[in-house]
Amino acid sequence: MTIPANANSVSFTVLAVQNTFIAPAQTYTLNASAGGYVVASANLTVLNNNAPELALSFSRTNFNETDGSYAAAGIVKRDPVTDQSVTVALASTNAGAALVPAQVIIPSLQASALFYVAAVNDTNVTGPKVTLISAQALDNAGNPVGSAATGVLTVEDVNGPLLNVTIASKVVPKGANPATTAVVWTTTPPTNDLVVTLASSNTNEASVPVTVTIPAGQTNAAFNIVSLNDGIPFTNYPVTITASAANYAIGSDVLNVTDLALPDLVVTTVSAPGVALTAEPIIVAFRLMNQGLGALTNGVSQNVYFTTDPTK
Repeated sequence: MTIPANANSVSFTVLAVQNTFIAPAQTYTLNASAGGYVVASANLTVLNNNAPELALSFSRTNFNETDGSYAAAGIVKRDPVTDQSVTVALASTNAGAALVPAQVIIPSLQASALFYVAAVNDTNVTGPKVTLISAQALDNAGNPVGSAATGVLTVEDVNGPLLNVTIASKVVPKGANPATTAVVWTTTPPTNDLVVTLASSNTNEASVPVTVTIPAGQTNAAFNIVSLNDGIPFTNYPVTITASAANYAIGSDVLNVTDLALPDLVVTTVSAPGVALTAEPIIVAFRLMNQGLGALTNGVSQNVYFTTDPTK
């Protein structure tokens, strides 16, 4: 670079190298030297703008403290999708309500990653417990970057009166009336008629009556769930149906409203001996049910796991 005669300066352009790495800000030193002149230098900091925008969603946002290590499924999504994997730090503000893994990795060229929320059970009468789940992208040095995505979860206390919801069919077609039935129930019969308020988390996909009444001396009441046709083909939407009443913990269950004619396999029962001898074989039996809208046309392999944690 040449400073023209009779001039004391010249301008030049510095170009930052664009890449897809999520890295901390880097500081570089620029040096200028010429014969007979003292070397001059200046520092330049290059900021990284590759932090993705994150979004959080959950299979359900209300569950019971006894629902164990897989009380809810969480999905963290990123935008844009790049050829670099992204490490996301997860946190729960109330460790007495729910726990999440410390980190989850969104693989290269993938838009999202799945993780599970564990409910924390105790024997105290606390009422509903609320926690804020956050997801924050990390750079390749482990520093948080970008904005955190958050979601609120409510964990119901089962040490007092509790409502439960059981949906008969967990996968239903769009535009069916009724699409399936459900039962709201409690273990102890109320002494007076108990009016239960029902709600759907997505009224564009499924609707329920505003209220249903459990008669005095009874433990349950049934109601219909109507699915709606949203006009969007080839889609599947999870919908949480909740039941609430004064002085009762909220109960909920989840169904999927879909127009995808696919099988959906669920293990409905598992049986095993209560006692086993060391080095002796045991027989474990389970029932695999297809609750989806499509037929199963091929064989499937099933894995059986053993754990010392009865909540898993």
